[in-house]
Amino acid sequence: MKRLILLMFLLIGALIFANKGNYDVTKYRQDVINYAMAQVGKGYSQANRMGVNTYDCSSFVDRSSQAAGMSSVTGANTKNWANTTVSMSSGAKATKIAPNQIKPGDAILFNGHVVYAIGTANGCNIDVVHASNSKPYPQGGVKVSKGYNICKSHGGYLGVITAEQVLINNGYTPVNSDGTVAIPPTGSAIEGTGNSDSEAQTRKFSKEVYGVDWDKMSQKFLDQINIGVDKLLGGIGYFMVIMCCIDFTYYLIKKKGS
Repeated sequence: MKRLILLMFLLIGALIFANKGNYDVTKYRQDVINYAMAQVGKGYSQANRMGVNTYDCSSFVDRSSQAAGMSSVTGANTKNWANTTVSMSSGAKATKIAPNQIKPGDAILFNGHVVYAIGTANGCNIDVVHASNSKPYPQGGVKVSKGYNICKSHGGYLGVITAEQVLINNGYTPVNSDGTVAIPPTGSAIEGTGNSDSEAQTRKFSKEVYGVDWDKMSQKFLDQINIGVDKLLGGIGYFMVIMCCIDFTYYLIKKKGS
């Protein structure tokens, strides 16, 4: 009986941490771009970043990923909220890769901004779609920017959240159209240093005394809690179902033995 229970617990562990299966990375890239391009012309708003027709830059990227079938670019279950550039920097496993390695559907992360590549790079220039600023379209809003210089804009790009990495973050194995595993390009990891597009740049200093942006710190802390809780709850669901099965199996064995 003890062996049976041990085997059941091993099964629970396997199911909790099981991979969701293969996912065609080309399909994901196309689905992301299709949704993102369909939003061109819609408004920009940090205050109403989850609105039906409004986005800020990070909610635009996250909600496009959701529309393509993912929980979010980080893998967190963002049903009624979206990641910020801060939580993307710390939770999406972005890497600094060369511009010529960026593909359509990859999210390019800056300090306080994030965009989707919709073309391939010519040097540092690449066509992107993004929720740009609060000016009326086409000066602002969700728009396409041709030849966007990722090496200079917003101080230069911090890293790239590749489509392959988004699938991995969401528990899938990214595969190419021929079924071979699609491996994310190798690059250096980035630290979670991006300033959120929806947060004021409030750090000030005088002499050797530095001000602390407590709002930013608390928001980053809450973002990380949300990411962790959402991932944990998925495993707990499997755990509760299988525990019920164990309890029922034990009841049947005990009844048969008596």
